[in-house]
Amino acid sequence: MERTDGLVSRLYASLREYLGLQREYMTLSLTEMLTRLLTAVILFVILFVVFIITLIFVAMVLVSLMRTLTGNAMLSYGIVALLFAAIGVLLYVMRKPWIERPLTNYIGNELLKDEDENLQ
Repeated sequence: MERTDGLVSRLYASLREYLGLQREYMTLSLTEMLTRLLTAVILFVILFVVFIITLIFVAMVLVSLMRTLTGNAMLSYGIVALLFAAIGVLLYVMRKPWIERPLTNYIGNELLKDEDENLQ
């Protein structure tokens, strides 16, 4: 009887230690996933801001080029605005294959990476 009690108490202690280690592992794993996701979001925001600034300069160059071709500043701004509107419509129409699916795949792959891939 005492032997059984000792076995049960050791089993209980081992189980308790195992559950504590599993909880710690899950916490570290969740922290790693959130860190990777946050890094991706910050990188996206930085690249987006750089892209917008570049787009503004490209728009100014296009307007200047159109002004020399048309001779009218207002017409140049209108043509560039129509060009950006057409690009916006195209992006809206093609948002699933160009934006949603790749973004979903990237986030899914980042969150589901094996630890073996991270060690390499």
